[in-house]
Amino acid sequence: MEDYKPSVYTTVHKTDYGLTLFNTYSCGLLKITDKEAKRQIPTSTQIVPLLAAKESDYRQALIDHGFLVRTDVDEFALVKSRLYRSNYGTGSATITINTGLACNCRCTYCYEGEEHSARSVLTPEKASDIIAFIKSKFPPSTRLGL
Repeated sequence: MEDYKPSVYTTVHKTDYGLTLFNTYSCGLLKITDKEAKRQIPTSTQIVPLLAAKESDYRQALIDHGFLVRTDVDEFALVKSRLYRSNYGTGSATITINTGLACNCRCTYCYEGEEHSARSVLTPEKASDIIAFIKSKFPPSTRLGL
């Protein structure tokens, strides 16, 4: 049998009917009545013996919902990994491509001049370069929003 430890992300709250356990990592929620708590642990505020008890009726539920984790698990590393995946591993990306900086307002005070407008048009060659760049940076399974 593997060794488990209480998750550092579990909070315990005393309520009128017993205890409520909430795991902030897994979002697991468990209610334990006063009767069940007294049977499992000496006081209703001491949760560690309940979580560590190998014979506990709740053991598998505690493992399944993240209240107990294997002793070799680095929970902080799990949180960092989840954060990284949510920020960078979503499988989608949004890209904004400015197709030209040409302005058709023709303001008399504009310092850019007409030569700026001619240089800022997206040419077919430049469009091909952009497509090749995007293909080189994102796998085919990535959902792209343009």
